[in-house]
This record gives sequence, structure tokens and C-alpha cells, in this order.
Amino acid sequence: MVARLRTVNLAQLTYDANNGGFASSLAVLNQANLIDARLASGNADEYVFKYKPVIVAGQIKQYWLWARPSAYSRTAIASCMTSETSEIHCTNEDRDATLSDPVR
Repeated sequence: MVARLRTVNLAQLTYDANNGGFASSLAVLNQANLIDARLASGNADEYVFKYKPVIVAGQIKQYWLWARPSAYSRTAIASCMTSETSEIHCTNEDRDATLSDPVR
């Protein structure tokens, strides 16, 4: 899951360099061939991914991406989040990760 978050961060950097702003959705990153269809669907590797673009002065210059286990299990025990900073914050609690959680 952390690798998937890093994949989105890298895809967003590439998308921004080519388009002058971040993608409006994970589906757009898939259409640009920057992430795979499973991740773009929001469900991959026992995790649900939730993406939120942040519009600043008419352009998407920030984004938030959360990953939570679809069901906590032996292999899916952490919730994490990232943004355009590429820092990944995680918690083992059954909730969305926040910026207050430790960086992984």
C-alpha cells in the first residue's frame, strides 16, 4: 500500500510537469498511463484509496490521498495518507491517517 501511495506521488509529479497542475482524479492518472487500472478504481491490494484534489486559483496545486484497509487483517493493518509533499503518514488505528501521524 505504501508503494502504491509512492506510485501516485511520482505519477502526480510527472502529470504536473506535463500539464501545469495535478490530476483531478486517479482515473485521469490512469488515462495518462501513469498508474494501473486497479489503483485508479480506488480498490487495490486489500485497500480502499480515496483521492481529493485541492483547487487553488483555478488549478489543482495540492491533493490528498488516503489508503485504508477494506477490512483489517493480518496483511492489512495500517491506514496511511499522502499529499503533494510526498510524505506518507500512517497509523495502525482503524481510522483515516492524518498529518499528525508518524511519517513512514
